[in-house]
Amino acid sequence: MKQINHSNTNTNAYLKLWVSILFTVTVLFLCCGTAFSAIDPEVPFLTPLRARGFSIIPAPQQVELGARDIVIDDSWTMVSTLGTDDIAVKRLIQGASELHGLTFSTRGGKKIVLAVKPGTVNGTKDPALNEQGYQFKVTPEIVEITGNSKTGLFYGVQSLLQLMRRDNAGRLVLPECVIRDWPSLELRFVHWDTKHNQKRMETMKRLIDWHAFFKVNMIAIEIEDKYEYPRHPVIGAPGAYTKAEMQELTRYALERHIQIVPDVQSPAHMAFVLKHKEFEHLKADPASNYQVCMCEP
Repeated sequence: MKQINHSNTNTNAYLKLWVSILFTVTVLFLCCGTAFSAIDPEVPFLTPLRARGFSIIPAPQQVELGARDIVIDDSWTMVSTLGTDDIAVKRLIQGASELHGLTFSTRGGKKIVLAVKPGTVNGTKDPALNEQGYQFKVTPEIVEITGNSKTGLFYGVQSLLQLMRRDNAGRLVLPECVIRDWPSLELRFVHWDTKHNQKRMETMKRLIDWHAFFKVNMIAIEIEDKYEYPRHPVIGAPGAYTKAEMQELTRYALERHIQIVPDVQSPAHMAFVLKHKEFEHLKADPASNYQVCMCEP
């Protein structure tokens, strides 16, 4: 009978509990910051936006707030200098409908105007960061989102979608404001692990949309055995993503200004390869399929 170390077991359970609690508190803070600000707007760590019941994640670099909330409804039109095929335009129309039940008018006096104008925002000496910058201006008659580039415009649209909320009367509102924003980090990088699950293509695309919503611009996909490996198909799990599907995901992400980076674990974490008889001769330890031997050419 295997002896159980109850001390280690209890310690691990205790650590898992606290990790779970910390994760929950973090998510609640990020998602419900508006509720905190409504309770006590004088809390020092609250931004001016949160103190007014609005939020953008990540928080914008510069915010000038006016006194009024501007009602946005289906009488507003959307105008773009880039045409209707640009992803910023498509995501604004789709996001407004999905997140807020808002459909723009085809005629009307009040406008949301999307444009690209290099040099609109120069908040840093780093050209790569400035390129992703945008200016977002809300007045009673017009909302202007101007990007330094198409990337900046896309991020400005995400901020608009995040900033919209319902007031106590159920109206969709934006704060009267001028926001100038640019990233603090050139790369906002996340890691997807497919070891123990494989999502449908439509789910993967939906996740890419949500990452773009929070301005992530690089995703490492640890593909393990969830790729077909055309030259060594025995490695790929049944139903693994095909080369064409991975190319499709890459194009979908690039349109949303996200670079996908394939992550194939090596020389360790290689059970997905070394468990097959064709490759067991590569093991560092015959009793383990964890790592290849680094001493053999």
